[in-house]
Amino acid sequence: MILQQIIAKSEQMLGVLQQKWGELTHNQFNIISGRRKSLLGKIKEIHAVAKTLSRKC
Repeated sequence: MILQQIIAKSEQMLGVLQQKWGELTHNQFNIISGRRKSLLGKIKEIHAVAKTLSRKC
């Protein structure tokens, strides 16, 4: 589960980087795509944590 959390965090970071690049280049598509990737990474991270907690109980 730790590996899934690390992957999710990396997806979040890549999304934020893409969003910042879009802001720098004034590219709306990159901004929106970056926000989407960041949100998906956050959801995957929460889901991985929930799986870990459910297995411990």
